[in-house]
Amino acid sequence: MLEHQQPFDSLLQGDGTGLASAPGIRMAWLSGWELLLLQSRSEAALQDALMSQMGLRLPTPRMTSSRDDCALLWLTPTEWLLASRTGEIEALRAALAPLLASCLAVATDMSDALAVCEVSGARCTEVLMSGCTLDLRADAFGPGRSARTGPADIPAVLWNPGEESQRIRCIVDRSHAAHLHEWLTDAAGLPRPLPALQ
Repeated sequence: MLEHQQPFDSLLQGDGTGLASAPGIRMAWLSGWELLLLQSRSEAALQDALMSQMGLRLPTPRMTSSRDDCALLWLTPTEWLLASRTGEIEALRAALAPLLASCLAVATDMSDALAVCEVSGARCTEVLMSGCTLDLRADAFGPGRSARTGPADIPAVLWNPGEESQRIRCIVDRSHAAHLHEWLTDAAGLPRPLPALQ
């Protein structure tokens, strides 16, 4: 079995999470997030299952709902992404499976397939907007908002967790993480790490 690795182990600095910072912007790849993709044609059945297991309501379109260390992001009318730091995603997936078996619904653990990058600082929306068509300013993409988009042609889910101003999380496929890292580094004018000496 392959050992799980963070997407940029060779680039991590300091505390192992911060990748780069410059005046007005910071980029960090976040570890410890578990991600569960929920797909269902029966919103009512999924709502009942989520309420019974974790007391969490389905969010309205392009929004998130949160409880403790969990956030449920709306993706499409039949898809939601549960982001959690509780360490209990596999147990939740197993508990949801029998509840959803009769309603054409599925819960898929995507933790190893996706990576979470956090861009913060006064320039974060300016930099991200330079590569996508979404208006990410606070009055248009406020706390709790989420949306699918393609910064620099990279399929991504952007999420404003609302924990503090000027902070947006980008969730991408791990196969696109290196490309997103390179693009953000260039777009933000962030310093590149020096190559290791041989």
